[in-house]
Amino acid sequence: MLDMLPLARPADFGAQWLRMQRWKEEGHARYIGLAIAGNSFYDIVESAIRDGADFVQINYSILEPESGERLIPLAHDNGVAVVTNRHSSTAAFSRWCRAGNCPIGLPSSTVIPG
Repeated sequence: MLDMLPLARPADFGAQWLRMQRWKEEGHARYIGLAIAGNSFYDIVESAIRDGADFVQINYSILEPESGERLIPLAHDNGVAVVTNRHSSTAAFSRWCRAGNCPIGLPSSTVIPG
């Protein structure tokens, strides 16, 4: 059994999500969710949160705060765990840090329990 099964490229979300839900029901995965980077799939992430996702992995940083405004509150309200990524993976963030703005001790990933 897999503990976490993330859907990383939700090109055909409907069919893929149904398959993942079936695998969970059959005992092949303990937790199912969605893992994305960027904001182009936010509508799909919202659908997954409302449709029984156990977790979502989304970008969130000082320079990309949109998911904190749109997705993290929705996940919290639905008991969905959040794993964040892309804290410092962008060139803009590196330039921002070199300019003296970078917080000390920034984690490489963060998990917000559902």
